[in-house]
Order: sequence, then C-alpha cells, then structure tokens
Amino acid sequence: MRVYLITGSSNVQKFFRSSKSLIFENFVANVTEMILGMPAADAQILREDSSGRGAVPLGAVSERGRIWHKIVEISHSNLHDRKSLSLLATRWISKFLQEVDALHTPSGEEWVEAPIYGFIRGPMLRASVSTILGPRWLEECPTFERDLWAFDGAFLKLLIGAPRFLCRKGWDARKNLLSATKRWLARGWEDFDWQDEKMKDVVWEVIFGHKIVREREMALREYGVSLDGRTAFEFGLIWASVINSIPATGWVLIEILRDPELYRRVRAEIVVAGAVTIDKSTGATHFDGAKAASMPLLQSVYQECLRLYMSIPVVRSLRNDIEIDGYILRAGNAIITPTYLAHHNPSVWSTPDHPAHAFWADRFMRNSNDPNESGKKDPGDYFPFGGGLNICPGRHRGKDEILAAVAVLLTNFEFEFVSHIGQNGRPTAQEPGPLNIENYQSRGVVQPDRDILVRMRRVGLRKREVGHVPSGL
Repeated sequence: MRVYLITGSSNVQKFFRSSKSLIFENFVANVTEMILGMPAADAQILREDSSGRGAVPLGAVSERGRIWHKIVEISHSNLHDRKSLSLLATRWISKFLQEVDALHTPSGEEWVEAPIYGFIRGPMLRASVSTILGPRWLEECPTFERDLWAFDGAFLKLLIGAPRFLCRKGWDARKNLLSATKRWLARGWEDFDWQDEKMKDVVWEVIFGHKIVREREMALREYGVSLDGRTAFEFGLIWASVINSIPATGWVLIEILRDPELYRRVRAEIVVAGAVTIDKSTGATHFDGAKAASMPLLQSVYQECLRLYMSIPVVRSLRNDIEIDGYILRAGNAIITPTYLAHHNPSVWSTPDHPAHAFWADRFMRNSNDPNESGKKDPGDYFPFGGGLNICPGRHRGKDEILAAVAVLLTNFEFEFVSHIGQNGRPTAQEPGPLNIENYQSRGVVQPDRDILVRMRRVGLRKREVGHVPSGL
C-alpha cells in the first residue's frame, strides 16, 4: 500500500471535498482494535460495512446493515442540537464547580497558590466522565485518573502494536480501564429497565448517564458486537471526551493568565457578554454557548491554541481513484494530511510581528483597520477537527466545554500570575511547550510540558457552596 502525503490549502480542500471517494471507517476500526483493545472479531464487524457514514450508501452494505451510519446518526442527534448541548453544558458545569469546591479553594478574600493546569485536570476529568457516563463508572474505577493519563501517554506505542514488555504502563492502564468499563456495562444492562417506554427519551439517568450511551449500546448489540467489543467502543467514548478538551483548556488558561493585559481583556469580554449566569431558583450555573459569538477574543485564543498545540494526521483510504494537483491517487492506497504542517506554515501564519510558531491572541480577530482581514482562514490551512463528511462529531460539545470552563473560572475567581513551573513544581524561566512530542504527536491536543503557578481567590457570582447538579437533565 502507498501512502500519499497531501499539503497545501487547495490540495487539502480538494481532499476534503472528495469524501465520497474516501474511507475513514477502516482507520477507526484499526484504532479501536490496536489501541482500545477491541477483539478482532468485533473489529471485523466494523470493517465489513463499507457503505460510509452518510445517508446514501457509498459501497457494499454488510448483512448486518449500516452500522457506521447508525452510530454517526446517534452522535449527530445528541451532540449537534443546541438544546442537547445546553443541557450537557449545564450538567457539566455544575459537576465541574462541585469538584472545584471539593479542592478547598478559597472561600472569600483569601488568596491561594496553585498550578493552573494541575488544578483543572482532575475536576474536568471527573465532570466529563460523570456527565457522559453517569456516576457509576467512576465507582468501578477508583484509579481511573492515573490510568487514563498513563494510557494516553502510551498512545503511539499501542498504535504500532508494542508488546507489553515495551509498554507495561500503557498495557496495565488499558486493562484496568477496560475491566472497569466492562463491569459498568454489564451492571447497567442488568439494572436498566429496557421495557419502560418512559425511559426511552430520558436525556440523562444514573445508570448509563447520557442517552447517547444507551442508544450506542442498543445499536452495537443489535449489530452483533460482543460485550468485550462494546466495552472497547464505550471506552473510546470516555477517552475521546477528555483527551483534547482538558489539555486545550489548560493551554487557553496558561496563555491568558500569564499575560496580565490579555487576562484583563478576556475577563472583561466574558462579563460584558453575560455568558455565565446563575439560576436563582435552582442555584445552577449556566453557560450560554450561543453567546460565544459575542466573545471574539476568547474565541480567537481558543482557535490559536488549537492551531499551535493540536497535532493529528487526517487519514483516509481511497475507495476510488481521485485527482489532486494533476496527480492520480489510486484506489486501495492511503492519504494523510497532518494538521501540524498546515497550522505551522510560515507563508500562511507568519506576520512581521508574530511568527507562525508563536502564540498571538488576536490572530483570529477581525482587523477593523483592514477590511480584507476577517480573521478567518481557508479550511485547507486550518482544520483542527479534520474535514469533509467525517469531521469530528463531538467538536461542538468540546468547544462548549472548553469555553465554559474558562468563562466560569474567570468569572468566579480572580487570578494573578506568579511564575512558570517545571514538572518538579519549582520555578523555571522556560515557558510551557508541548510534552514529549514523540509520544503525543498525532493523538490530538498535546499536553503542556510544564505549568504556571497562579494566585487565585474567589470572587464573582457564586457563594462558597457545593455545586448543585440539576436532576432534570
């Protein structure tokens, strides 16, 4: 098999426009088997359906039916609707603030010092998992936080099939996480009343969490995927829900808080937009994602952090021959276009004052002095979520979560930058950069290799009370 490397904005855009001639599902099946531990027989069920994800079949439909179309249909119905996203965001924020409160954060005028990325990682992880899967998965895996990051750090080794003796921490962490997920699923199937019609449209309940899990489970079981196969698939949902949103939030906060002027501008923008509110009747904190358009600076910081720190290879295999830039790319081979090359291209991103490799908060802002500079970039130069028919289905939820975390923290706390700190917790002159790029390259947003120490004290909307999680979501 040949692998074609595609670069250049026009070529990348043509690549994305050729989605009907490309296959993405085999790559997902391979990742699910090699990295997430799906049994080979179940991965083969996924590979048998070559009809694509869209409404119209693009290839042969397996005897079991269109499993990929069904899974994508479930994702879109749950993760694209603004009402559904709002409900998810409200529950996530409530749980996140509850976890933050549990960290003994300051209750009044008291200042405390904390490493900001270290401060948010645990609360975000626990909030995300409990929002999607409910509280029972956390009960099954008391070491999940340690295991998840150990597994994540072993991504590339697992992808290339490294044996256990070369990747002991990654293998052991995956075993623990899969065992916990399997117990959680088996317990859920026993306890949930599948005959109760009233539960069919309930958005969230304690057994499976959000209804996207129940709908995926029913579909996968109907298509003949075993409990072990479904375990790997749902573990993939856990992993995908946090591997990008948490480090991306860390980068956004690091870049904002170490620049006092940028911190002042972003905080003022959030307050004016009124994106964070308190429901006086329930005490719940709400983030209005629809108001993100009125926070262009925060959005620009978010996009710039994805540009700098997102690294994924957009991989497809060729269903049919296609032509790009005068070359015929033959069916049966693979195409890859890395975000890193496009996002760091000096000819696209460098300005006289701001080189492509450096963070610039205003890079995606509209220039009021130049009507030709809208802040928007060609989709072939900027594609952190991939593109075409197979663009990331969870991108809207991920963005809401990142912006909500930043807006809620900056609204409820006052911050002062103290210093950069290394992994040993000691001050350092070196600024944060990507962590172990050889391990984290190609798996999403790269984690920071160091942190920043901040002083923080509670201000703003909420009194010091344990966060209220609305029961009706």
